[in-house]
Amino acid sequence: QALGLYRAVGDRLGEANVLRAMGDVLQFRKDREAALEHYRQALGLYRAVGDRLGEANVLKAMGDVLQFRDDREAALEHYRQALGLYRAVGAKVGEANVLKAMGDVLQFRKDMEAALEHYRQALGLYRAVGAKVGEAITLRRKGHSELSCNQIDAAEQSYCASLDLCRQIGDRQGEAYTLRALGDIALCRDVFGQAQEHYLQAKRLFQQIGDHLGEANSLTSLLRLKIVQQKPDRIQADLEAIRLLRQATQDLGSQGEDYLGIAAAFAFVRQWEQAENYLAQARPIFEQLPDKHPLAWIAAFEQGLKSAKQAVACLEDGQKSTAKDLAQKVLDEFQKVGDFLLYKLVNQLLAACEE
Repeated sequence: QALGLYRAVGDRLGEANVLRAMGDVLQFRKDREAALEHYRQALGLYRAVGDRLGEANVLKAMGDVLQFRDDREAALEHYRQALGLYRAVGAKVGEANVLKAMGDVLQFRKDMEAALEHYRQALGLYRAVGAKVGEAITLRRKGHSELSCNQIDAAEQSYCASLDLCRQIGDRQGEAYTLRALGDIALCRDVFGQAQEHYLQAKRLFQQIGDHLGEANSLTSLLRLKIVQQKPDRIQADLEAIRLLRQATQDLGSQGEDYLGIAAAFAFVRQWEQAENYLAQARPIFEQLPDKHPLAWIAAFEQGLKSAKQAVACLEDGQKSTAKDLAQKVLDEFQKVGDFLLYKLVNQLLAACEE
């Protein structure tokens, strides 16, 4: 109704605002094509009336939709345009939001140093304006990048700071995501009881707030813990529970990442065939996505597994020098995947070469 009235009186700014709001609703409903169409119409109107802040907001929203569609190159281009506009009009919160979003894309692509730089810039802006929600989220994402670079102490500091902020502002969802991340830190350090408790706390919070994506992530973490502890009972039942939650969220990419994470857990305990099996299940899922970067992860993982098996065989034959060279090759490949369990496997191989 409002859209029709704005059009009837020729109020193009009002029309643009309504179109953007309709796009937001459609995005929330996951009707992403319709959302993009409404945003495109709003973008044209904002440009026609010279509203640069409105233009920036729509470009950011379009980038978010494109990122959800796994079209991350297009998302980055929209974010870059929005960033320039936010800086031109002095909108610090908008600038911070875009920097964080760009960091997320770069993190997904395993360009961790670039991701960390974007997160640091966003953190400075959020702190300057006192935006604690944005600060808490960015600290958590920064921690993910640090953990993917095997910077465990730095990641823990980021997660703890994020958890404190989440509890201060009553962000239960953020608290749950950060507790799960702290579970990963405990798993890194072989403190299995603490890891399990953090994962279970996160799972309970996700269930209470109805976050199926977070619940599925927690179940995947608990399954990885079970594999690391070599207690692989009920794996298929656990996987089915995760699959049903993923189905509810229509998140195909996360399903592929589940298999990748499970493959990493099996690789860590040197169950090579199981690792290869779950990698093989991840491949057809990732092949369906517009962004092909995950296929590069699989290729690197497969090459790293091959070298890891050869390194173990050399160690068994007492060929430590050759094993060390192979372990370095494993590290080079596994860095492209960024899973902390794979770093732990490399550390074990390198330590065995020095014994």
